[in-house]
Amino acid sequence: MTALTSYEVRDASGVLIAIHERIDAPDGKRMLWRLPTGGSGLGGLSAADLPLYGIERLGANVTVVVCEGEKAADALIGVGIPAVGTVTGASSTPNRAALAELGGRSVVLWSDNDDVGQGHMKRIARGLAGIASSVRWADWPAAPPHGDAADCIAVGGKDAAWDVVDAALMAPTDRFEKRGLGYFAHYTDGEVDMAFDHFRRSGVEMNGELAVVTTDPAAPEDGHLLQGSFNVSAMRTRDSIAKLCAERAPLVKVDWRLYLERFCRRILDAERQGSPVVIVGNRPRRPAIPFLLSPLLVDGKTTILFGPEGTGKSYLAAAAAVSLRSGETIIPGWTPIGRQPVLVLDWEDDEDEWNDRLARIAAGKGISPVDVAYRYGRGPLIEDVEEIARIVAAQGGGLIIVDSVSKAAPPGREGADPSDTANRLFAALRYIGGTCLLLDHVPKATGKAGAERPYGSVMKPAWARVTFELARADDEDNRDIGHLVLTNRKRNSGPRTLPLGFIVDYSNDHVIFRGEEPVAELISEERGVRAEIDRLLEDGTPRTYVEIGEALGRTRYTVEGTMKRARGQYAKFIDPLGITRWGCADTIHEAPR
Repeated sequence: MTALTSYEVRDASGVLIAIHERIDAPDGKRMLWRLPTGGSGLGGLSAADLPLYGIERLGANVTVVVCEGEKAADALIGVGIPAVGTVTGASSTPNRAALAELGGRSVVLWSDNDDVGQGHMKRIARGLAGIASSVRWADWPAAPPHGDAADCIAVGGKDAAWDVVDAALMAPTDRFEKRGLGYFAHYTDGEVDMAFDHFRRSGVEMNGELAVVTTDPAAPEDGHLLQGSFNVSAMRTRDSIAKLCAERAPLVKVDWRLYLERFCRRILDAERQGSPVVIVGNRPRRPAIPFLLSPLLVDGKTTILFGPEGTGKSYLAAAAAVSLRSGETIIPGWTPIGRQPVLVLDWEDDEDEWNDRLARIAAGKGISPVDVAYRYGRGPLIEDVEEIARIVAAQGGGLIIVDSVSKAAPPGREGADPSDTANRLFAALRYIGGTCLLLDHVPKATGKAGAERPYGSVMKPAWARVTFELARADDEDNRDIGHLVLTNRKRNSGPRTLPLGFIVDYSNDHVIFRGEEPVAELISEERGVRAEIDRLLEDGTPRTYVEIGEALGRTRYTVEGTMKRARGQYAKFIDPLGITRWGCADTIHEAPR
């Protein structure tokens, strides 16, 4: 079957000069010329005198690919690459007047993969001397014999063609890299920097904030060209941004459209590829779990501390901060590896509240106040992830406290999976690095351990490597005393720790932590100190706190606190000597005399 394709050859102003007809027949390809008036041939013109095919479509594009023939040029133009084609055939060369239309542009020569085609482009390269601002060569390593740009697109699609052009244009000092949850590129020609961050997905589209800056001497004084919302996936958006950059920096001779195209393609490619594959299983094992603050914080991992409102999560986090900044053990059993930097990211309180907490804890320990970096969160953490990452890197890692998860997490996106919010929050935390302690809430403030999980998506505890639940019971006689139990609900590396009990004394403008046996009712009805007391008192004989403690091998204060919090379960009996004794309310007999 015979196919006829007509190519209109116009000058730079768009005037039709000639029509080149390509006839593809079973016995091969033929090329014929016709004049606009309908006559055959070129009417005495030489093909070398004709304009380059597609020259009228270049517009303000600074970069252009020159290839052999109209078919290859159309293929490149069809995928968004500015291109022109020679119309002379490989055995001849466009004259200098035709090449002069490429004056001041950056030219990439893409030859057919044969000796004749390469000789054709070498002659063009010599003819562009003193005309083009630069001449580079396209290299398609997988090109078959006689293969051209159209074949490249047919085999590998538009990305393959763009890869070839990008490789030809990339200066040795050009670079593209991931920064935070965004991306950054530097292009040497024009000293252009492009940054894309704060991005979010919406279906197949990827939106975010684009900033373009140039330090080229020909640029406006501050070099800042634009900063605003940008859709990486939209072709029209790139055109409008390129036009805006060209208008604001008219003396900077770079191809803004090509830079944006390259930047967007690299971003999309990076997002599709994901993380690289690594080999595991044959590495030496770690000698031990690396703790930052044992047993609460595993170095480099994320811990969630959750519990009802008012249990004291922020004070425990502040105690961890004082311990790491001072190197001192603040809570009995919590051992710091040494002095570490700490950053508090706070959405709940303010800097004065955190300053007072830290100062009261340091005073309770009898040490000098510690310095802790503090930053108030005005929006979701993900919106400031790049700046936070810079702060953490500058202070050398350490502990990052997030108070609280519900405020730091980004809002849900329309149509997104319920886990999307948690996934995006933890993606931000992974980039920030360091060891993270997240304070989280529970749906109901019952205060009973084991009754709740962190509020919201189950993906939060799934993403965290360690989780602890905090429960509290107040002392009936002194509201400044709190009895806390910390229960390890999850630990990815190693066994979970046993429940930890301690007393927090908030009196006298100091905060002091003391160890105690875990309060039974904050763990379960069948375990802990309360179950031991009940078994002892089943004989109906009332006893003093001291006697109960001696019988169980526990302190008077542990026994007294446990029994006071079990409201109505124990009966008080005062013997003839005025000594207060206690027994189970349903089994008490007369006290011994």
